Amino acid sequence: VSDYVPLQKNDNSIVTQFTMTTLEELGLLKMDFLGLRTLTVIEDTIKLIKASNPDFNEDKIDITDKETFKMLSLGKTKGVFQFESDGMRDELVALSPDCIEDLIAVISLYRPGPMDSIPTYNKNRHNPKGITYMHPLLKPILEVTYGCIVYQEQVMQIFRELAGFSLGRADLVRRAMSKKKFDVMEKERHNFIYGSDECDGAIKRGVDEKTANEIFDQMLSFASYAFNKSHAAAYAFVSYKTAYLKCHYKTEFMAALMTSVLENTDKLISYIAACKEEGINVLPPDINKSELGFTVTGNSIRFGLLALKNLGKGVINKIIEDRQQNGDFESLGDFCKRLHGKEINKKAMESLIKCGAFDSFNYNRHEMVEGFPKILDSIEAENNRTKFGQFNLFSMEAPAYSDAAIVLEKQEEYPLNVILKYEREIIGMFLSGHPLTPYISLISKNKLYTTKELENPKNIVDGQSISILGIITNKKDKNTRSRKTMSTLTLEDTEGTVDVLVFPPVYDKFYKNIKAYKDDHEKSIVILSGKLDLKDKGKAKIICDSLLNVYDEYGDGSALTQCKKIYIRVPSENSDEYKGILHYLGNLPKGDSSIYVKFADTDVLVKLSDKYSVNYKYEIEYDISSLVGEKNVFIKNG
Repeated sequence: VSDYVPLQKNDNSIVTQFTMTTLEELGLLKMDFLGLRTLTVIEDTIKLIKASNPDFNEDKIDITDKETFKMLSLGKTKGVFQFESDGMRDELVALSPDCIEDLIAVISLYRPGPMDSIPTYNKNRHNPKGITYMHPLLKPILEVTYGCIVYQEQVMQIFRELAGFSLGRADLVRRAMSKKKFDVMEKERHNFIYGSDECDGAIKRGVDEKTANEIFDQMLSFASYAFNKSHAAAYAFVSYKTAYLKCHYKTEFMAALMTSVLENTDKLISYIAACKEEGINVLPPDINKSELGFTVTGNSIRFGLLALKNLGKGVINKIIEDRQQNGDFESLGDFCKRLHGKEINKKAMESLIKCGAFDSFNYNRHEMVEGFPKILDSIEAENNRTKFGQFNLFSMEAPAYSDAAIVLEKQEEYPLNVILKYEREIIGMFLSGHPLTPYISLISKNKLYTTKELENPKNIVDGQSISILGIITNKKDKNTRSRKTMSTLTLEDTEGTVDVLVFPPVYDKFYKNIKAYKDDHEKSIVILSGKLDLKDKGKAKIICDSLLNVYDEYGDGSALTQCKKIYIRVPSENSDEYKGILHYLGNLPKGDSSIYVKFADTDVLVKLSDKYSVNYKYEIEYDISSLVGEKNVFIKNG
């Protein structure tokens, strides 16, 4: 390359000193290489599938699968490449695609410019008899896209069939259109209509002058935004493959998808919410079951250890390696003994305990946090005795560390709000419940918005007044020019987050409610009112007008959650889910909330005997949801 153009270093990369257009004029080829996270998601999904189905072959995926197209037509596209946005979901529902050709067209049309053709495309797609063409010569070219110009290749084909352009010349015109080279385009308009030494022109081929001009104008307005079909086809195939995997291997797909966004807490929260909607349980980390990323356990997904703070990849690999070589860790002491000297420090131990990774052992989290330093000290003392030859007077062997020698002091388990606070600190989200759960009824009662609704442009307009229930999870103060304090808050609900701007007058007025987030998650729950700001590329922000502290207004929320009936759906009377529910309820104190169970196989609803009635708490609802899936639990007041 240096023989043709001058080069230079840009950081550690070698680049040319000429722009891409100059390079093309010199005859050099510019190639773009696009890296897609989705390809890794597909690869990881297939690995998870093959763990239980070794014969799975991605090359034999049926690209005409009806169930996959049905899922797309229903707009169930969370995590599906290219089709995840609200706008794309709406378009898929309107179109009801039933073949890969439809997906190629959707990807090409859902862009500035071609987007104007979407209503016509949808109408013609559902009513082919109503399609009209500006000239009969256009029919074989545009029939596949129901009379609409969708692809760059179609533009080239129109130049060739209607005006006799060569392939090379047609491509040059397409490129001129896409680069908005108006002088070239006007010259080619004349050639397209009237011909030249190199082409016949449209008039000579039976197209009248007025129609030829209209066709050229339509191509001109379209070509500057158009996809080439080969590009769209490649994207559509990747999109279809992710949709197929989600449709038929939902748990494996969601596990791989969540592993791909481990560093994006907002995305992770959103995908976990999607799992719950689909009846997939997301299990907390477990020291004997978790791997690096998310993994599949039956119809559940297990958190990966890589999601934990203060725990590096090297340490995790040593944990997994030791587990593979020596079997499961039998106790907290066994873990400390086996991992001693392998770079696992006290911060890492605290992270593992506080997120619940050691919950399968015989101690609660509070006991383990307070007691693990004692275990480490005992192991260190033993190692020192061995190192310096301090043997037992009655034995030639150094005394072996024993779990039985260390008994952790009994401690009351942390309150739920403290457990949730620690989980949020370590993983970035709440696992054992959610602080908002006791107050969820306020959303429908007060017609509050959710962050999910704020993601859909059809639900909101710039400047709109809204109120939203959430928990303040971050706060950044700064001084204005007049030396007054304003703040940017992160408000989180069960489905995502939204940024909130609090200007000085509001900040001063509601400072008590704003600062609470540092002290206690439970007391930083607010109903925030304000106006939407959509100027940042459509991403909603809220300009805050007021903050109501929910804890001050409603206490711990128990008055909001009193109910008399809990409805649970299970597969059958003989199912493990039903047996698990009976076992769980049988160990709870008797209360006044009746339990109803519906058996899905017979569609029969039964009321359980009073011995299974409980005093409703949202922890109970969460536990039942963990056993049968969130969509299979319904709470009715009164």
